Amino acid sequence: MDSLSATDPSGLPDGATLEELERRSRRQGSGLGAPQLQACWCLQSVWRKGQQTPDRLTSALLQLLGARLEIRSAAPAHDSAAASEVVDPSPLLLTNAVRLGRLELRFSGQGALVGVRPLLRFSFNRLELGCLEANGGFRPLWSRPLPEGGETRRLPFFALIAAESDWLAARGRGGGLALWRR
Repeated sequence: MDSLSATDPSGLPDGATLEELERRSRRQGSGLGAPQLQACWCLQSVWRKGQQTPDRLTSALLQLLGARLEIRSAAPAHDSAAASEVVDPSPLLLTNAVRLGRLELRFSGQGALVGVRPLLRFSFNRLELGCLEANGGFRPLWSRPLPEGGETRRLPFFALIAAESDWLAARGRGGGLALWRR
């Protein structure tokens, strides 16, 4: 985190630190690339749009549900329509999931880093409900495709703010801020 320090005893940045990192990211970009994002990120805290403190109730509920964002590298694919915007040509696979006991609800799809900041633009194309197995596997019980995301400029995104080895911060299209822990 450079010269900024987190006051949270967990080692995660506090709200004031995230605000400063976001200002810096808007001016200079976050400098984040696909390799820094590839991990399983467990949601730690969320801030509603315009709020200076985390939404403790929503954060606690999402932690209880084991909310996570998994980002992995995908096989190379070429999209000539968006090639001029993409800063990191490595396509990414994203899974956003919550669970209750061994039952898990997953949204999965693809994403790419776009622009200078950059934005992690993504689209989910599959919804699955399944059972987590004792060996760590996932057995789908129900699965369905989701409609196409539509126009590229209307796709959901995360404006990447900053990341360290054990955390990632980003602001979503709706204005909320999320902090994940690896």
